[in-house]
Amino acid sequence: MDELFAKKLYYEYDVDRGLSEIDYIQLVNDSYMELTRIAREGNRVLQGDLGVFQKLKGGGYKSNELLIILGAIVGACSEYEAANDRPLLSSIIINRDTRKPGSGFFYLSKVPASLSRRNWEDKNLRPPEIVMRQRDAFWLHEVQKVHEWWQKQPPNEEKE
Repeated sequence: MDELFAKKLYYEYDVDRGLSEIDYIQLVNDSYMELTRIAREGNRVLQGDLGVFQKLKGGGYKSNELLIILGAIVGACSEYEAANDRPLLSSIIINRDTRKPGSGFFYLSKVPASLSRRNWEDKNLRPPEIVMRQRDAFWLHEVQKVHEWWQKQPPNEEKE
C-alpha cells in the first residue's frame, strides 16, 4: 500500500476524529495486508472480525463513529486498488446481518454512477428494485474478481 496515497485519503476523507495521520496510515496498511490474505484464501470476512474493527473498538470508538472510520480505512484499500486498475478489495467485507457490503461500498469511485449512493440515497431517493439487484450483481462480480486476482499473486507480496 502506498503511504502517500493513504495520506492523501486521510485528508480527503476527513478522518481526523481522534485518529492521527500516522495511526490511520498504519491501520490502512494492516487492513490491506489482512484483506489481501483473506482474498488469496478465497474468503469473505465479517466487518466485526477485521483486525482494524477490533483495534478501533478497543480504542474506545463507538458505533457510528467506528463505522465511519472503518469505512475510511477499508475504502482507502479499495481506492488504492482502483487507482491501480484492480478490483475493489473491500468487496470481500460483509455485514453480519445482511451478508452484503456496508453502505459505504457504493460510494467508492469505481462503482458505476447509476449504482452510486450519491445518485440515490444522498438525494433522498429510494433506488428502484432493479438498481438494488444491479448493485448486488456488481458487488458479487467484484468479489469474484478480487479472489481471482489475489489468488494469482504470490503469497506475502503486495502489488504497487
